[in-house]
Amino acid sequence: MSILRQVLDNCLQNHGDYCRGQHASDLTSTRMIDVVDRAVVSYPQECDYFALSYVWGGISPSSNALENECLPRTIEDAIKVTKALGRRYLWVDALCIDQSPNPTEAQMEEKRKQLDMMGTIYNCATVTLVAETGDHGDAGLSGISAPRLAQLKENIDGYVLFTVPQEHDLEVEDVTWSRRAWTYQEELLSRRMLRFNESQVLYDCVINQFEEGMDATTFIKDGPPGSPINTILPYTFRLPDYTTQPEVVEKRFKYFTTLLEGYTGRRMTYESDSLNAFRGVLQTLQKQPFQEGFVHGLPLRSHPASLAWMHANSVMAKRRAEFPSWCWTGWEGQVRYWDQLQDDANAHWSNASTVDFELRFVSCHGNELEVEGWVVDLDVRTEPLSELFIPGQDDSIAAVKEGSSAHNDTLKTGRYNCLVIQRNRERLQGGKFLRETVFLLALDQRGQQIYRQAMLSVWLWPGCSFDQVQHRKEVVKLV
Repeated sequence: MSILRQVLDNCLQNHGDYCRGQHASDLTSTRMIDVVDRAVVSYPQECDYFALSYVWGGISPSSNALENECLPRTIEDAIKVTKALGRRYLWVDALCIDQSPNPTEAQMEEKRKQLDMMGTIYNCATVTLVAETGDHGDAGLSGISAPRLAQLKENIDGYVLFTVPQEHDLEVEDVTWSRRAWTYQEELLSRRMLRFNESQVLYDCVINQFEEGMDATTFIKDGPPGSPINTILPYTFRLPDYTTQPEVVEKRFKYFTTLLEGYTGRRMTYESDSLNAFRGVLQTLQKQPFQEGFVHGLPLRSHPASLAWMHANSVMAKRRAEFPSWCWTGWEGQVRYWDQLQDDANAHWSNASTVDFELRFVSCHGNELEVEGWVVDLDVRTEPLSELFIPGQDDSIAAVKEGSSAHNDTLKTGRYNCLVIQRNRERLQGGKFLRETVFLLALDQRGQQIYRQAMLSVWLWPGCSFDQVQHRKEVVKLV
């Protein structure tokens, strides 16, 4: 612990604001564990605190467990580490957020506010203690109460031979902590981390990485050739103040889609956490690059095309009924976006690119989204290939894909009522060929309500144009 304390103190003294979160005024509404008095207390002004990131695994603290010193082992170990490193306060979600099984409306609202603050809580923590091993909260921190693999060492003929731990990224690739939805934002938003795994303890900050087997004196003096933690915060803070310049708009949307793809590939126990476990990331992004905010987890006010998400090819999407059908929160499965919707990836071979038929966000009330855009009726025929036809005509005008798959069995032959998300037109070098790509949201009307059916991408044949299709401008209400 003395070595880890030296490394942490070096970071605090020499790395400046890059590794230091600024204490936010809204932290005053949070609670902390006083590890000396073993009590949950109101946040002391600008206190120096640690945070814990671990896998609950269905194990929660019992009533009065803190006072009686019988908390789940991982939390008890985190308390020991906090005290050993000279700190008094620790934040643990299981104790610092009200976990009442039958909450009142006021308690539910307060819990939502605390979940919104997860980004601030982990960002402002002096360090995040990470339990990388273990499938539940009673597994303990490796090397504290939980045993870990010993490093073998032998002296043979004057040569010292020893085993080397597996590369960290490979070691934790398949552990439960790396696959859980909640831990995704906890890692992204932390500026410093102490990672406890089966073979060693690692210290990560935005600048450096220290492994237990390193010489701490050399590390502190020269700094290692390490890799910094995967934090989103330096990126968002490097962006200029809110601007509508195209290059900034493209960068921020690309970054959002990358984060969303990473998050939706994780697992969660409760469907109701679909949005909650990502709120910290959204609130962090909303502070600067997305000041217009998010609508059910999508930046629809600034980027209406964010409605054009789709599932990865390998995903068998499962509906989450309590969330709207038009949003990724309403479906289980990893989400992707076409590159043409998010950046200038094709600029190296395109002389000109234009976007039209764009969607406009109108409003959102509860789960009902209101947008204004162009609506079309089109025929899809899937034998032998998936092709698009103007109703009443025999010649196809385009290839059509559901998501990114041209032969998805869920896209049946038939007529589809579609909402246009946008059209991209790109001219290749030399100006000889104009490529048109159109992104459509197939609608499923059930009585008076309209649901999302499928995301379609349309690639028009040479000589064909989407202008040939009859289109009408409408206000569409999706649920």
